[in-house]
Amino acid sequence: MENLPFDLQLKNVEKEDYDFVNQFARETGDFYNLSENDKMLIALAVRLAKDKNLFHLVKSHPESLEEFKPKFVKMMEDDLKSEDEEEEEEEEQEEQKPVDEWQVAPEPKRNLRKQQHLIEKAQKLI
Repeated sequence: MENLPFDLQLKNVEKEDYDFVNQFARETGDFYNLSENDKMLIALAVRLAKDKNLFHLVKSHPESLEEFKPKFVKMMEDDLKSEDEEEEEEEEQEEQKPVDEWQVAPEPKRNLRKQQHLIEKAQKLI
């Protein structure tokens, strides 16, 4: 280290920054994928951002990763949303109809339809 053309500054990870990184990694689901060295390096980067008054640029919580979702998953979700909206409209119309006091209310079939729809989509993809 004496032969380096610059002074080497050693910094230790502070518990506050390490805890911040651990919590963030838990929220993203990356906690078990990051090594201790990875987390310590990220914690040092967080500390440097704080030291340089740039911490406001560091995200405090992860954002939704919608842009990374596969297209077929987005399509399936959109299909389910539109089906749910249609079923809710049908249910509202059914509720508005007069009900005979002895009539048995039909069971909601929404969950069964969702499951069948997902199975059909998955089979098409396979």
